[in-house]
Amino acid sequence: MNLILGFQIYFILVISSSKVTGTCIEEKLIKHLSPLGVNSPEAILSLATSHNISKTCRKVSNSLLALDKYLSICSLTKLLQVYGRLTAGVKVVYDYVCADVDFQTR
Repeated sequence: MNLILGFQIYFILVISSSKVTGTCIEEKLIKHLSPLGVNSPEAILSLATSHNISKTCRKVSNSLLALDKYLSICSLTKLLQVYGRLTAGVKVVYDYVCADVDFQTR
């Protein structure tokens, strides 16, 4: 699966299908992404080049769990969809770098 297809599937399945109870709050989204240093698509790629990949994978996993939980109860406005896309990008990189055993052996 390529990165773009993985992003699209994640965005549709996780972010778009949430049980909405209100609008997401930007500060909460930033709170979950900032420990990863993710504020742009370029920053997502830097996760894959971390010197301590196992520590990075744990940190990304924890952030993704918290983000998924938060995004399941709120709705992203058009203005906030950038955070949904950043989250989806982090998830795709995580799937390739941390969860894919074949990738880790290369």
